[in-house]
Amino acid sequence: MDLALIIFKQLIILISIAVIGFSLVKKDLLSQTTISQLNTVIVKYLTPLIIVEAFFKPIHQELIIQFFLAMIIYACFVLLRIYVGHWYFGKDEDGVSKFATVFGNVGFIGIPLTLAVFDPSFVMITTGLFLVTNFFSWTLGLRMIRVKDKEPKVKFSPRPILLAFLIGAIIQVLNLPIPPILSQGIHQLNQVYSPLAMIILGAYFVDIAKVSDYLDWKLWQTAVIKLIIWPLINLFMLLLIPGLSFETFFILTMILAGPSAMMAALLSQLVGGDYLKGAKIVLLTTVGSLITIPLILNFATWLYENYYVLGGFMNG
Repeated sequence: MDLALIIFKQLIILISIAVIGFSLVKKDLLSQTTISQLNTVIVKYLTPLIIVEAFFKPIHQELIIQFFLAMIIYACFVLLRIYVGHWYFGKDEDGVSKFATVFGNVGFIGIPLTLAVFDPSFVMITTGLFLVTNFFSWTLGLRMIRVKDKEPKVKFSPRPILLAFLIGAIIQVLNLPIPPILSQGIHQLNQVYSPLAMIILGAYFVDIAKVSDYLDWKLWQTAVIKLIIWPLINLFMLLLIPGLSFETFFILTMILAGPSAMMAALLSQLVGGDYLKGAKIVLLTTVGSLITIPLILNFATWLYENYYVLGGFMNG
């Protein structure tokens, strides 16, 4: 089956689950406090478990090379987007929009989509991009949306993710056997990740569901930049970079074309910024990505198969 079609079907499923989360909070069956606690469970426990599980199977050296290559490329693209965003939006203006055009929803959207189309071992690449996203979000990204020199109430800690990578690396290097009952238990627990993440995402949209909230053309401008303009620019740039396997090329394109990160709302709330504007952009790009991601990925696949001649070991 065409990978873009798989992505489209998976997005339909994920957004449908998000609607359930929206409905549960709207009907007071879930509180925002509970949603916040579930978010902590995902970030601190389920995401690290997914990373560890990616190391259960033997990992070819080429995948490790692709992992570091993807992180370097992604970091460069993030820095490029930040630089252009400062020029386009103005250095000290509209920080929320700038942030939203730079950072994608790697955790809640990227990881489930990767699991939908590739072997779980390739989640290692996506989680590497997830780590880069979080690092830049809480450093340069925070400076974009900071208001009146307020300090954020919480700080980013990469320790759970880094610890998961360390544990996974030890398993690989020492070739440690994983008891079937443990691997099966972790695998079943990780099946909760995608639906739980989307329930949380849907819950965040309860306060911004009115159609009248989206009459501001600047919201649509930001969405077009995030979902169409930057993904196409980055896609053609990827064609010029040698050594990318199809999986790495596809995952990078998918993440770069993804909807704006929920951090656009969460960080702006922490520093006294326009939290609702950030949430509106996230919702608009999440729904819009249902159309744009499959189209861009289908185009990217065609370009890779016909014009990318510098692929790596796993091509074909």
